[in-house]
Amino acid sequence: MPKTEIINGLPVTTYTAEERADGLTKARLVGSIENVRAKQPPFADDAAYVAFVCEKAGLDALPQRAAESYYEQHAGKTVAQLEQELAEAIAAAQDAGVPDLPTPIVDGVPTRVSKRQAKTLMELTPHSTHGNLWNAALAAAGAIADPAARIVTTNYLVESQWYERDRVQAMRSMLGMSAEQADQLLIAAAKL
Repeated sequence: MPKTEIINGLPVTTYTAEERADGLTKARLVGSIENVRAKQPPFADDAAYVAFVCEKAGLDALPQRAAESYYEQHAGKTVAQLEQELAEAIAAAQDAGVPDLPTPIVDGVPTRVSKRQAKTLMELTPHSTHGNLWNAALAAAGAIADPAARIVTTNYLVESQWYERDRVQAMRSMLGMSAEQADQLLIAAAKL
């Protein structure tokens, strides 16, 4: 929390390096959300955002006060909330046919990976009883007792073009995986 003191009769607020970094990250996320909604790519990282701001403003470096101002402007939201908003904006843009937007990352884990990425990783991941994780997933889906759930799950595996984190997490128990193991698969698949 910034600390305000009265010095020579004037209020002076001081910020920690963490607060300035938090403000900068939030400003980058807000700028990225605006970019995506305008069918432009989000900023890759805080450094890319700083370079953009400096170029637009004709600055050699971003003044420390700018990061402090960002902290104040975006105090009402957390980085996690803004990451989620960015993920939703990217998903909406991709659903609307905007090409070449990166997969959103929330808490260090991709919110979705393509079928190609997921299937390739699953086929390369050994499984003790079914040869590989892809075959194990298909077998587990086929073994679901409820016919409607079996059809929905099998069709999701076979027909979906994107594998979303929440769906992967919901299905992980079929393969005896922990939440962390499922997230690690998404992280690895995103690199393919």
